[in-house]
Amino acid sequence: MKLASTLPLAVGAALGAAGVLDALAAGWEVVNVALSTCGVCCLAGWTVMSHRGRARAGLVIMSVLGALAGVELTIRALSLEKWVSEPYVPETSQTFHHNYRPGDRFVRRPTPPDDFEPVENVINSLGMRGAESDVDRAQVMLIGDSFIQADEVEYEKTIGRVLERRLQATGDQVVSHGMGSWAPVLEWNWYLKVGRRFQPRVVFLFVFHNDVDPGYDELSDPYYLRQATFGPDGRPERFDIGAPASPAHRALRRLRVAIFWRLARERLRGALLAIGADQGRAEPNRERPGLRSEEVDVLLDAPQEVFERQLAALGLAPATEGFWRLQRPLHLWPPQLLRNVELSEPVLRRFSEDVRADGGRLVLVFVPMGFQVGPSECSAARAMYGLAPDVQVGPRSGLQQWLEATARRHDIPWLDPTEGLRSAGLDAGTPSYLSYDCHWSERGHARMAEILAEWLETAGA
Repeated sequence: MKLASTLPLAVGAALGAAGVLDALAAGWEVVNVALSTCGVCCLAGWTVMSHRGRARAGLVIMSVLGALAGVELTIRALSLEKWVSEPYVPETSQTFHHNYRPGDRFVRRPTPPDDFEPVENVINSLGMRGAESDVDRAQVMLIGDSFIQADEVEYEKTIGRVLERRLQATGDQVVSHGMGSWAPVLEWNWYLKVGRRFQPRVVFLFVFHNDVDPGYDELSDPYYLRQATFGPDGRPERFDIGAPASPAHRALRRLRVAIFWRLARERLRGALLAIGADQGRAEPNRERPGLRSEEVDVLLDAPQEVFERQLAALGLAPATEGFWRLQRPLHLWPPQLLRNVELSEPVLRRFSEDVRADGGRLVLVFVPMGFQVGPSECSAARAMYGLAPDVQVGPRSGLQQWLEATARRHDIPWLDPTEGLRSAGLDAGTPSYLSYDCHWSERGHARMAEILAEWLETAGA
């Protein structure tokens, strides 16, 4: 009984101290404000309660914690984590900006209406996906964002692993690494600090439209370049993202996989989506008819003022508006958009020069949006972009024009797989892109691996 009566005080003191210490180390954020408030409330409640009340409160807390611990142990004992784990949150650091934590393990579950099986992701000691490896040299390297991260696809079915098996006759080793929301400056930074140790002969750098989109939630080159500190040699050294998280902060983020969070958030959201009560996320503009093929052509070729007015009428989020701005022909881009995109050109040039100095070649690979590949690709995500079902966007965008011209200016090999993915879609009933997640499916990874292998056998020979 004495333990029960003092437990609220101990819990309150621990929570309050953790919140304050974390705030001193990483600044005041929602997580430590909530902890500090919770701690103060526990202490206040303990102060005003009678001895009997304290004992009862302590017993309640002990019972809840015991029940949660019991369920958590049951889940771990029966290896059920893959059905309840939360989405992975990368570790922020001044070294990589954000990246995997070495030695981590997590499970990627589908977001309805996607229906792929939960995928376990294992991170090795280098902070790369996959088991530990004794490979010290790889002839081929793939670097990119979430398309190469591919945490929704089994590791052995991702583009890098499929490509290595496809190149089995040559014995070429393939190393791949990607991270969601990375952009060329972060990818160059990772190559300098980790990737170059593998001494690759060919480095495929994958570029998606949001890598250079200044409106993409501060997760593109225009934003990362402002955070970067470059050394005297012009290479990135670190990123100004504030103080590293304190041990308390890291521990608290680990606790987010506790059973209450894992079950409540993911299961509730899935249930709401299933009954149609949370369709706002999948169909934010369902009250507006989506753009038809002829309307897409008119929008993309419209004068700038008319284009902006029509785009605003769609009611899209800034992160999705960027797709349409970069899809317009290059000669119609406004000066400010061109200046923002051109911020990546020195990065691509220096990246290519560093790979060349290491004895390899950088190859610039464009990653098309699913809408450019087929009328049924990304079927559940079309409403977020104001696009009607079964509409296919043109295969050639202003961004592709700019990337190809930039590659030519700096003697960087250029690879655009759009037509190859389009032809693959005509021959297969399985989409190359996931329905809502809009990243490559297993079929997309297999086809992209084939396109890279064909390039290596011809231009890359």
